[in-house]
Amino acid sequence: MVMMLHSVKRLLRNRKAGPLIEEGMLLGISIVTLTVIISVIYGLLGSVGDAMTKMESSFGDFWGTALSKMHEVANNLRQALHV
Repeated sequence: MVMMLHSVKRLLRNRKAGPLIEEGMLLGISIVTLTVIISVIYGLLGSVGDAMTKMESSFGDFWGTALSKMHEVANNLRQALHV
């Protein structure tokens, strides 16, 4: 562990390796940021999908109820008019 710390310190002091270490750190930060962004987007899309499913179910229930009530009204009119 101590040897690894010494080698990292040597690399940080070395002017040629400094930019490579910086680029590696930036690449790591970029990967973490991209992962977070993808996770947020995936979560949002999941929520939108759930909302659409619930909305579709509600519309289906609404139209089913409306059609059965209209059928009831039509039957009541037929009975009232003796048709």
